[in-house]
Amino acid sequence: MDYDFNHIKSIFDETIDNQLKFLAINSGYVKQFIELTNKYNIGSKLGFNIFTSISDYYYRENLHSDILRFIFDPKTEKIGNINFIKIFIDYIKKESIKKYLDINIKLDINTITIERETYKIDILIYDANKNCIFIENKINNAVDMEDQIGRYYESLKQQGYNINTIVYLTLSPIKKLDKEYSIKNKEKRKEIEKILLEISVVNNKNESNFLDEVIKKCMEQAEQTENKYSTVYLSEYFELINYLGGNFMADDIRTQVMQKIFTDKDILQSFRVFGDLWDNRKSIINNVFKNFFIHEMNFLVHPTDVKDTIYLPVIENINIGFHTDFSFGFVYSPGEEKISSKNEKVFKEILDDLKLKKYFTETSADGNGWWVYKCIDYNKINCLNDLKALKEEFEKNIKEKL
Repeated sequence: MDYDFNHIKSIFDETIDNQLKFLAINSGYVKQFIELTNKYNIGSKLGFNIFTSISDYYYRENLHSDILRFIFDPKTEKIGNINFIKIFIDYIKKESIKKYLDINIKLDINTITIERETYKIDILIYDANKNCIFIENKINNAVDMEDQIGRYYESLKQQGYNINTIVYLTLSPIKKLDKEYSIKNKEKRKEIEKILLEISVVNNKNESNFLDEVIKKCMEQAEQTENKYSTVYLSEYFELINYLGGNFMADDIRTQVMQKIFTDKDILQSFRVFGDLWDNRKSIINNVFKNFFIHEMNFLVHPTDVKDTIYLPVIENINIGFHTDFSFGFVYSPGEEKISSKNEKVFKEILDDLKLKKYFTETSADGNGWWVYKCIDYNKINCLNDLKALKEEFEKNIKEKL
């Protein structure tokens, strides 16, 4: 059978172009996601945290309601500070103006009491004159209960409270209050909507959120007063809800993107191609790096290991080397004996230079007599020119230390 290889090549080229266009179209989403990832440490492990270490229920509503009560109550032993509730109220005022709400905070913070589960309300903050704020805490992303906000509102009204505002607190802006379900009575709903403030722990880039505007400012206040107890308490809580909020928002974004992908067969097909690239990324990236070193930086195939090792002479008997297991460093010269122990020590110092850390995995330089090397972390390489920068910095270090 005859093949028109030029025609086949054009088909492949067109396919590659279409895949790259798909990436370009979605680059805005990718950029946004990276910004969120960096801000909220999405995908990273939380590590040690006081709250997770003492409870397996660190994601549950009751724990967060207890913590917030301790933070906002000036009478809390060791960490109490009247400025914490002031910071929270200032945030409510600022957000209510932005959202054109009719919120007038009359709360006398010098006489406040903060209670949990009064009338089944998560957090009730009130003063001697029964001015109050109540918080419906949905940090655990629990579903709304039927007429929940409506019932709480009516209970407080019947007890003579003047409800200044209702705060509906969520992990991220993705979760919204189902007002028709949570406030059944239409007339009551109109009243409540005027004072109902929905705020989220985390938010999109450059948008205000509870984490930065309340918890972080409380941390700064604690540091100013040099209260070590509240500083530790608040910083640990900041870390916890930053982790929970960021990962929840990321999961939802991923779900939305995947839903869009599955609504179009062409997009889905492209996505599957990228999935195949990702599944085989290690060997593919290895080939890309190897080709770049050879064609862009004039590396040579090592005669004793033509399949896996390439090298570049720098000075006499000193060679930069790259191996297909991502090892990068010093390789012995063809036809020469092993690397001397004296040189090996210096080579390790060069490789462990802090300026090169951004290219490598976290392990220290190693040697086996034939190589002194570290492994390139391909997740840290943002483009192929980073490899050129690595080689240039590496050569500079060699010339300075040898």
